[in-house]
Amino acid sequence: MLLILLLQRSPVLNPTCKDDCIKIFNKYQDKLTPVQYRNIEATIGNHALEGMFADKYDIDRLVRMEKNDLSYDEARIEAIAEIKSIRAQIQDKNIELSLFDQELLGSNKVEAINLEDLFLKEQKLTLIAELSIRDKPVTGIFDFNYLQAIHKRLFDDVYTFAGKDRFEMRYPGVFVKGETHFTPGSKLPEVSKALFDALQDDKFFVNLDHKEFAQEMAIFFNGLNLLHPFREGNGRTQRLFMESLAQNAGYVLSLHQVSQEAMIRACQNAAKGFINSLEILMRHHLEPIENKR
Repeated sequence: MLLILLLQRSPVLNPTCKDDCIKIFNKYQDKLTPVQYRNIEATIGNHALEGMFADKYDIDRLVRMEKNDLSYDEARIEAIAEIKSIRAQIQDKNIELSLFDQELLGSNKVEAINLEDLFLKEQKLTLIAELSIRDKPVTGIFDFNYLQAIHKRLFDDVYTFAGKDRFEMRYPGVFVKGETHFTPGSKLPEVSKALFDALQDDKFFVNLDHKEFAQEMAIFFNGLNLLHPFREGNGRTQRLFMESLAQNAGYVLSLHQVSQEAMIRACQNAAKGFINSLEILMRHHLEPIENKR
């Protein structure tokens, strides 16, 4: 029998909304260059798409990192100390967890006692990691190893499986979220090779006009989303990959500006074969790099 894992997330501690995050962040706008501002805004927005909202301490830390007032290692140490001070406020709730959540909690590296604790720590540490990736991107060919390298850097402080796909973790079965069935773990090597070989054959979509590029990016993004190779962290990882792919082709892709609802709806439609809404989303959030300078 195929193992079916149902993906569910619990809300983070004291959830707010993306608009509130940006209001806090905008207080720092006059202290940042346009590039520094975009890097932090994109990091905040990419997490907001997962229901993770940076608080004032997170945002202050990101600003100091971007201004080189705080190194990546110093930011990690500071975040961990902050987490420990908050730990006393989190109760060990006796909530019955799904198999997926039990295994997820069991694979954490941050001594989380429940999902609320885990997602708070994950948020604080991956915000730092994502900004570090934006400042010093992963290098190499845009292949499956590149995607795994992004995941490794994002989640290495949080999960034992950072950088490993479900096939490597020996999860051969179906992966399900809502009505969407993702690639079975047993098929990941075969399907990922076909997807990334096709990307290379298409020369990574270089030298395409805006409309053609948006079309190709929508098709590939749908394939990447249906691949869903990791047991956690697929969304943030694949959006960072898509941004780097766009930059390589001379475009700025701002998926962090999309609402969570619009992103979910476009991906669900694309998974059913209706790619148009995802293509429109891409087209509206793509700009030539020279327009952003």
